[in-house]
Amino acid sequence: AHRAADRMSESVALVVRVQAGGAAVRVLPSPSRNLPSAVWMDKFASLLRPLGGEDKNAFRCCLPGSLEEVLGHLWRHQVLWLSLSGPEAGGEPRHVAVKFSEILEESTDTSAGRMASSVELEDEGAPGGDGKVKVSFHAEVVRAAPTLPKAALRPSLDVRFVLRLAATGLSSAAISRANREGFLRVSLAGVEQPLSKVIEHSLVLVDSWSEVEQALCELEAHLRDPSGGSIISLDLSALIASGEVGNARAVTSVVPQLGEPLTFEASVRAVPAAGTSMAAKVMPEPAPAFGKRSWRISVELQSVKLVSQSAKVFVAYAHTLFLQKRPFRTSPAVAQNNATVQLPHAFASYALAATLTDLQVRLEEPLRLELWRCDSFENDVLL
Repeated sequence: AHRAADRMSESVALVVRVQAGGAAVRVLPSPSRNLPSAVWMDKFASLLRPLGGEDKNAFRCCLPGSLEEVLGHLWRHQVLWLSLSGPEAGGEPRHVAVKFSEILEESTDTSAGRMASSVELEDEGAPGGDGKVKVSFHAEVVRAAPTLPKAALRPSLDVRFVLRLAATGLSSAAISRANREGFLRVSLAGVEQPLSKVIEHSLVLVDSWSEVEQALCELEAHLRDPSGGSIISLDLSALIASGEVGNARAVTSVVPQLGEPLTFEASVRAVPAAGTSMAAKVMPEPAPAFGKRSWRISVELQSVKLVSQSAKVFVAYAHTLFLQKRPFRTSPAVAQNNATVQLPHAFASYALAATLTDLQVRLEEPLRLELWRCDSFENDVLL
């Protein structure tokens, strides 16, 4: 119990150092929002700040979570997108990408509370085409006597989001037997821990309720039997769909050794991260909904002004979010040169079902408006 409490108050300091033959280094967001983990890559890039001091190409951040949870997240989701520039490059930056799965080993030993690793890459864009880029990585649980610089220990997030699973209908004796015989371990985002009455797991990088659903969907929660190698799924769909801080049931498939499924009361809560100004405060306000909801989006085009001609015009648009059978178009309006005219029949609303996270991602696509000239005796012309 004390160990579980310690894990929930842990933070991990991270330092990334890049050696690139004297080139200046910048950490970039992901090049495409369509990448599966683009949200987490962009957030991690924004949190990596210059370490300062003599380390010119060193970056740091400090994340809530245990060392296993943080490293597991990095291994599964993160890529370092780096821009290298220097006077010898003629002002044109070179770009290098390195996956954390290349820096870290999946079974990294974390017993000492710290780890260090590095990888060397070919920089084909360097002058002469034979440059090397070395990326070194150090991670350490924040403790009383750290080995990393003090700047690296400053918390990057004020809040930690924690998934809690409380086993129901399972006696302490049954749990002790499962642990003694070693036939059940709980796996969340690739991090395994023994079955117990209460299991908690930090949702790494999550610091708002709008991010909770995606983090839960990506946990790949299951129980594993180390002796037989069998995987027993753990269904969190009720919690994901609930959209509330309150409990929801999470049920496994049948556990062969027990002859029945396991049931957990599952919940997510937000707590202040250790070492932040919020550490002595209670987190306010229950969470807004994070499950799938019904939305209605309205678009009203009000007016148009032509600055080089007079014409009879209408406006048309289509957006993938609206699932239109055909593009929307206003009724025509006669627009005099350099005069504003109201667009008739220019209102439409669209109903859809989506999570808040999905809606925000899909709204990243801009709404493009097309202005058309129409005439009774000619084909419509796109202006």
